[in-house]
Amino acid sequence: ARAEVVARLGKPDGPRYDWDGSGATDTWRETRLHVGYDREGDVAEVGFRPGGGVALSLRGERLWTATEQPDPNPALLRLELAPYAWLGKLIFPSLDIVTAGFHLGDASRYCLTVANDRWNDAVTDAYTPDLSRYRRP
Repeated sequence: ARAEVVARLGKPDGPRYDWDGSGATDTWRETRLHVGYDREGDVAEVGFRPGGGVALSLRGERLWTATEQPDPNPALLRLELAPYAWLGKLIFPSLDIVTAGFHLGDASRYCLTVANDRWNDAVTDAYTPDLSRYRRP
């Protein structure tokens, strides 16, 4: 729950409530981390932005080191071949991961979020993304 997250990470820089009343999101600027909660206050997602000094791995695939945060999509595409896109995000449903900005080359939106099935129910007009930038010749 939120109290446990704050106890471990310290006081957030400020809560930001979701526009639809579905929960709240806390942000820590120094570690470039955000935690989203559902209406009951349980953790629904954890998001990471480059530059926070966090290392991330998934199923033996190194996504980021504490000092280097390259585009995680090539590694994620080795684990799930058919993500879908929605509002500029790539959603990897079997991994419960959402990435933003990387596949569009938009550094201002770079983020990797572990979303615990949160996005699958919300997406109604998803589409097949252009992933040609990740194909090898």
